Amino acid sequence: MIRISEHTIFLRRPDGTAVPFDQDSLIQRIRATLPETRDDPDSLAHSAVNAVEFALLHNHPQKTNDESPVYVESWSVDEMVVKVLQSVGLHDSAAAYLRNGEKDFSAELSGEEYISSLLASGLPGIEPFLSQITCKVANTLRSIGATPHGQEILITELGRHFLNISGTLNSIPIELPEISEESSCRIQPEDIVRSLPDELKKSLDNHSLALKKIDLRIFPAIQIEVRFFPVLEQSNLDTPVTELSLASGLRPMAMCMNELCLAADAVCRAQGNDAVTPLKLVLEFPDVSEFAANAMKCSGKKETIRTIESLITTLTDMLSRLPEKITCS
Repeated sequence: MIRISEHTIFLRRPDGTAVPFDQDSLIQRIRATLPETRDDPDSLAHSAVNAVEFALLHNHPQKTNDESPVYVESWSVDEMVVKVLQSVGLHDSAAAYLRNGEKDFSAELSGEEYISSLLASGLPGIEPFLSQITCKVANTLRSIGATPHGQEILITELGRHFLNISGTLNSIPIELPEISEESSCRIQPEDIVRSLPDELKKSLDNHSLALKKIDLRIFPAIQIEVRFFPVLEQSNLDTPVTELSLASGLRPMAMCMNELCLAADAVCRAQGNDAVTPLKLVLEFPDVSEFAANAMKCSGKKETIRTIESLITTLTDMLSRLPEKITCS
């Protein structure tokens, strides 16, 4: 199970500085490249970032009790985003994403395009490494105070050098699922919920749980939002509450989540997508911080964090499928 903690992964920018991996910022960058005519672009952007984040964490796992951050090259994240967008046929969006990259830390936009075009036309076999070699050539030119235009020979030779050592460029692999061409790639919440017994649907009806759309091509996972305030309203408990007093209210939620996972797997298999099952489970807790402060009367950051961890653990211990990712607001 992976738990995302704040600032776990740092991105090393071309100028040598490092910034925390910012999921929300990356979602906005991807979202800005998607055509408005596309069905549910917000969901696609979220799924793309989840796929990238999952690949980052699996290729750079933190050791137990090790709080030291992990550093990865920023271009490797851009490379993964481009692969995800291209995998679903969004080639124009992939190109726009690269063009609209973080300009404050890259060469002038027209300069990068010029370098990329020159390398693509002059060096056969560079395509798999074009984005990162373009970045490296641009950074090298900047370091010696040279501008791209008028440096065709230097750019080509630098590109050839970086291509020759391309085996040492530490690209991060991102595995995208193979989906049957005859099958549907998207699963709507209602396709999953309709098979649940009415008794188990109560957690969905009272908005304790909310199910998101699934795009199997990008990130084959069942994503569930979990809210605690509806549980409190249904239980009629006085505040402050404890994990123990909430346990009876959390149990129906856990039973519903277990059935949702099985139902989602069944839909995948019915569509001919057995290869992606069992689906990963991703949990989001949008109200847990507010719940800990107001309903559990936590005071201080350390107490709040301990209480949140204990509350979420109480719930996840009831699940038959361990979450691959947990995020809290």
